[in-house]
Amino acid sequence: MKGKRAEIGDETINQNRYTCVKTSTGWRFKHHVLAEEKLGRPLEPNERVIFKDTDRTNLDPENLVVVVKQMRVNQTYDKRLDVLRDRIAVFVEEAPNADMALTDLHDLLNLTRLAHGL
Repeated sequence: MKGKRAEIGDETINQNRYTCVKTSTGWRFKHHVLAEEKLGRPLEPNERVIFKDTDRTNLDPENLVVVVKQMRVNQTYDKRLDVLRDRIAVFVEEAPNADMALTDLHDLLNLTRLAHGL
């Protein structure tokens, strides 16, 4: 609300299309507030709220899903691992020096693990 001081309950839409609501503790994402109401408790630090239909303007509580952040990281890690396994299989079959290719991919796998804290 430009031009006047925001009051508790006032809403705005930020540049990323998330609806924010003014609370007694400051501005918060409205989808977080709604998810907490649905859960009957505050969100844990390792939880995030996603939109089932990916529409950030659809604030229907049935459209909001609380997920654990680490779970999402592990899903991404698992997908990357599958890609690496496929690449290893191709290298082993086709590379003239499969040992060297395998070492390179092993190093890449270790870097992926470090990037995800695993």
